[in-house]
Amino acid sequence: MTFTQYFKKLALTGTILTGFLSGAVAAQDATPQEITPPAVTAQPAMYKIADEDTTIYVLGTIHVLPTHYQWFDGEIKTAFDASDELVLEMVTPEPAVMQGLVQTLAIDPDGKTLSSYFDEAFKAQYDARLASLDIPPAAFDAFEPWMASVTLASLQMLSMGLNPEAGVEVALTAAAASSEKPISGLETAEQQLGFFDNLSKDAQLDMLKSAVEEWDEGAAVVTEMLADWSTGDIDGLSELMNEEMRDQPELNEVLLIARNARWADWVKTRLETPGTVFMAVGAGHIGGEDSLFDVLEDSGITAQKIAE
Repeated sequence: MTFTQYFKKLALTGTILTGFLSGAVAAQDATPQEITPPAVTAQPAMYKIADEDTTIYVLGTIHVLPTHYQWFDGEIKTAFDASDELVLEMVTPEPAVMQGLVQTLAIDPDGKTLSSYFDEAFKAQYDARLASLDIPPAAFDAFEPWMASVTLASLQMLSMGLNPEAGVEVALTAAAASSEKPISGLETAEQQLGFFDNLSKDAQLDMLKSAVEEWDEGAAVVTEMLADWSTGDIDGLSELMNEEMRDQPELNEVLLIARNARWADWVKTRLETPGTVFMAVGAGHIGGEDSLFDVLEDSGITAQKIAE
């Protein structure tokens, strides 16, 4: 798996990134770049799934955004205001709780150091990358490879001006709390961290090596990703995220296919209860082959696009 693939997956399918950026990365004293307006008016895609007495609005999100993106208005705001509850991929826990989960899952239980997995050539590359970030290699040496990968991707996103506090889920959570809407998650933070922790060591090390070797590709990925999301181009986002992922079956199964199947079951069950739901999930889950909507369509449930 390349770093660009992994980078897309985190931003488009991994809510855990928001909590991690607010917690573990903040502990590294990373500060997002200030971005000066003009503001960008974004019109992300939103869909409606409905039967005779239940409506589920589904908004495709990016979990971290620049602070100058404006998207929470028009049909999206109308649908949100009309909804009885908010459903997210994950309700982000308090930073202290997140830190506790990270400490439990991200540290190698056998005490094997991260650098012990490296050959001499890669260790030189890895040490140089961390030195460029003013991070001593020893700071990550107790981590499992997936944790070092997530940390590097998160630091890079911050350096590009992506802000965890500007993410779609943060704004929706605040609005739901203000209007006293119930908020629930399809998954827990422990589950989302576990997706990475349970990957094979080979897959984890591949992610880390790509994070180091392909660092310079990140800016172009973010630019394209934001452009597609802002214009509601779900097909473009799907192609961007999935163009090479089919060659990486382990990660694709864990982060995309299995989750979409579980969420489709949740939608089918929720349609049995009357009411209106606003559901926000990573945009990478709702377009293309094996997407949430693809799985639902196999059961005769269609999603109507109502905003872009």
